[in-house]
Amino acid sequence: MLYLLPNLLGDNLEHNPFLPESVGEVVSTLDGMIAESEKGARHFMKRFTEKFREIPIRLLNEHTDSIERLISPLQKGEKWGRISDAGRPVLADPGARLIRRLHTLNVPIETLPGPSSIVFALQLSGLSAQNFTFHGYAPKEEKALKEKLRT
Repeated sequence: MLYLLPNLLGDNLEHNPFLPESVGEVVSTLDGMIAESEKGARHFMKRFTEKFREIPIRLLNEHTDSIERLISPLQKGEKWGRISDAGRPVLADPGARLIRRLHTLNVPIETLPGPSSIVFALQLSGLSAQNFTFHGYAPKEEKALKEKLRT
């Protein structure tokens, strides 16, 4: 089983106003975590369990070539979580290919509710939510940002 877990955008450890209790309940039962960075994963898990240093972490980020090593524990029936460093897994995150592969293997996947900066921004924008396109987050580097905005 793979659980897609929401994460917060800031470093604040206080998660209660933003994440439902079900996230903590799931994290406390995980056999491992698939994350973009080990530091981000430990920070996330520290909110929910004192055993945050003991839970194995495997990385899935823009530098990950193969996802096959991430799949074997899931095929054995272990429960793992997937978090993005900030926000929701798979949204502007390299997790989509893992999810596609797990579907072909009939590995169960569950997503838990939580905040989504994309949805929040859309709700607050006043723009129509009936039809929109998300092109990913804007680049942080000034030159790349200007080019993105120009195009």
